[in-house]
Amino acid sequence: MDLIGRALMPLLLLVIASLTVEATAAGTLIETTVYRVTDEQGNITFTDQPEAKSGVIERQIVSVINLMRAPVSPKPEDNGAAHSPVTNSGSAASASSIQPYTQAIIVSPIEGSTLRNTAGAMTVELSLMPPLQAGHQVQLWVDGQRYGSAIKATTLHVANIERGPHQLICRVLNADGRPVAITAAVSVHVKRPFNRASR
Repeated sequence: MDLIGRALMPLLLLVIASLTVEATAAGTLIETTVYRVTDEQGNITFTDQPEAKSGVIERQIVSVINLMRAPVSPKPEDNGAAHSPVTNSGSAASASSIQPYTQAIIVSPIEGSTLRNTAGAMTVELSLMPPLQAGHQVQLWVDGQRYGSAIKATTLHVANIERGPHQLICRVLNADGRPVAITAAVSVHVKRPFNRASR
């Protein structure tokens, strides 16, 4: 048994030494004391607490690897608020919910139509695909000039338009006031009935 014990001790130290090199990144090295005890019959044992008068005791210091990992702090719950942009109205809107417009057309009045009324009034209907999205507004332009204020609707009412030809364009504005869709121009002609009483 003495020969076996002597053969095992270098092997044990070799294993501990090899693990020490590989595991320094994974754990913490701790120095500890191990006792090699040989009893009267020549039996060899290894222990960290040898009993008194248990035989020949040889003290050896080896390195033990502490494999306990530091606790991982839990990630804060993602309620979506930190990643959601806030529109000018103060409401949170997911950026993924805003889609580009694939269609923006003035469907009324139609191109080349003539409008007859004494007030020079008309209703402009806009078709959008997808429909007007949250935080977006529509601004009407008449003859290259803004007409009124941008509104959150696709139906716009116009009044007091002078007689003659006019060109209509609608622009869809995002929450920052930037155009995200522009219609093709529609040409119309306003023809007011002749009012003899005004003569």
